Amino acid sequence: GLMSIAQRLRKRRFESGALALDNVRLSFLLDESGMPASFAPYRLHETNRLVEEFMLLANMAVARRIGFFFPQHAMLRCHPAPVERLLDTFARDCARFGIDMDVASSQSIHNSLVRLADRDGPNAARLHLIRELATKSMQLARYFCAATREVSEWRHYALNVPFYTHFTSPIRRYPDIVVHRLLQMSIDIERIALRNGASVEDRGVAEEIRRASDHYGAAVPDSDEIEKIAGVCNERKLAAKGAQDRSERVFFAAWLSAHELAGEAVVAEVLDRSVTLLHRDTGVSKRVYFDRAPGVTISDY
Repeated sequence: GLMSIAQRLRKRRFESGALALDNVRLSFLLDESGMPASFAPYRLHETNRLVEEFMLLANMAVARRIGFFFPQHAMLRCHPAPVERLLDTFARDCARFGIDMDVASSQSIHNSLVRLADRDGPNAARLHLIRELATKSMQLARYFCAATREVSEWRHYALNVPFYTHFTSPIRRYPDIVVHRLLQMSIDIERIALRNGASVEDRGVAEEIRRASDHYGAAVPDSDEIEKIAGVCNERKLAAKGAQDRSERVFFAAWLSAHELAGEAVVAEVLDRSVTLLHRDTGVSKRVYFDRAPGVTISDY
C-alpha cells in the first residue's frame, strides 16, 4: 500500500544523499487558564513520514515543471551548501566528543549520524547534541526567483535535489499560492500548445510551449517583483520561526515555575566560570554559571 511505497521512497531518498536533522520540539497541553499543564516532545509517526514523502515528491515535481515553463518567473526554494568554515568547526566540535564526523557531503553527514545512533542509541544525549551542532552549521533555505540565480544554485543541499519549491500548503504559506498560480498557467499553456494532440516530448511542441510561456509571462509579475516577494517571504518565515521558538521557551519557563524537572543532560561547552548543558528529553540548552549554582565551589589554578 501507500505506506510501503513511502518507506521505499524514504529509504531511496537517504541512500541518494538526503540529510535530516530532527531536533527535539515540545508540544504543550494547556489548562483552562491557558497555562501549560504538561508537555511532551513532539513525536513523528509513520503516518507523518508517509505524508512527508509524497509532499516532497509533489514539491519537487512542481518545481521542475514551473522551472521549465517559467525560467524567468518561477518561485523556487534553495538550500545553499554550508559554509566550509562552519563545517570545519562542526567537525572539530564532534572530534572533541570522540566522534569522527565526515562533512564532505550531506550524505556523509547523514551516514555519520546513523552510525552514531546505532552506537549510542536513537535517544542518546550525545546524539541530540551533535544534531544541534549540525543544525547550527547549516545555512537557511530561501525562496528566490529562478531568473536571479544560475541553475546550479537552485539546488537544495539537505534534500540533495536540483529543483525544489513549496507547493503543498497554500493555506498557510504565501509562496505556495504563487506557485499554484504558476502551475495553473503552465497547465493552460500546455493545453494550448498540445491542442493538435502532439506528444509533449516532440521538440517542436516543446519550443511552442516555451514561446507560449514567454507570452504568458506578461500576466505574472516580472522577475524583480517575484524576487521582492521571495525576500519578504524569507523575512516573514524567519520571524515566524523566531516567534515559535520564543513561544516554546516562554511556555516551558511557565511550566518550570511550578514544577521540577530531572533528566539526563550533556555538557555542550565548558567555559571558565560556566558550562552549557543540553537536556536530552526537551532539547533545551541552558548555560549554568558556577557562582549561581548551589553547592558548587570555584577554584582558580
